[in-house]
Amino acid sequence: MTIGGHHRLCLTPENRQLSLIGPGFNRIRPCPVDIAKPVKIQVFAEGKLIECFVNDQFAQTCTVGTTKERRLGVSSEGGPVEILKLAVKTSE
Repeated sequence: MTIGGHHRLCLTPENRQLSLIGPGFNRIRPCPVDIAKPVKIQVFAEGKLIECFVNDQFAQTCTVGTTKERRLGVSSEGGPVEILKLAVKTSE
């Protein structure tokens, strides 16, 4: 998932990792999820803060220089992904 055109959230089930990558940072943490079941991903971007949650259990948070761009992208590598529900909410 790409946030604001410059920040990328990656869930890699085979490595059991969740990473948040952007200009000047690369944060990786353990994230063992069962992809046989639906995975819930929530992303909150407010001002200079990005918070990402997976299944209400695992989180990645970072402070970024700017989030002026209002773009969101979703992609999959290495296999198919089915999006069961997608909700995008803005505060504007």
